[in-house]
Amino acid sequence: MREKEKFEGTNSLELRVSELEKKLQEIKFKMESQKAEKKSFFKILRNRLTN
Repeated sequence: MREKEKFEGTNSLELRVSELEKKLQEIKFKMESQKAEKKSFFKILRNRLTN
């Protein structure tokens, strides 16, 4: 019985880790998207100010 409990605990831990990894990837993607938007915004703003 204890071996089964250990396995189930490990399995749930692996699931939690994989869920966290997915969330981290989503956060990284969002951050990169926001950086790109910020850069393009400032590029447009700079072009408007110089023209």
